[in-house]
Amino acid sequence: MAQDLTSIVFEKALTKFSAFNPQRASFSTWIFTIARNTVIDHYRVYKKHEDVVADVEVKSTGQYPSPEDAAINGENTRRLRVFLAR
Repeated sequence: MAQDLTSIVFEKALTKFSAFNPQRASFSTWIFTIARNTVIDHYRVYKKHEDVVADVEVKSTGQYPSPEDAAINGENTRRLRVFLAR
């Protein structure tokens, strides 16, 4: 997933490079804005399908994730949200 999102970010940056204005923002700010918006868009779509995916995973394995795995996933999600908020 990260590789796919990275690819999308660079594709958007290449197609919109002519719109980049260094007097409005630095290049790093511009590219991080594209990345942030791409991730937000991805999770906006993904969240709609999250319950379905979880149901499919449970049915296919017959088990829920272990409490340890659930805690790790929750912590990773929290860290990602903090990072994206910055």
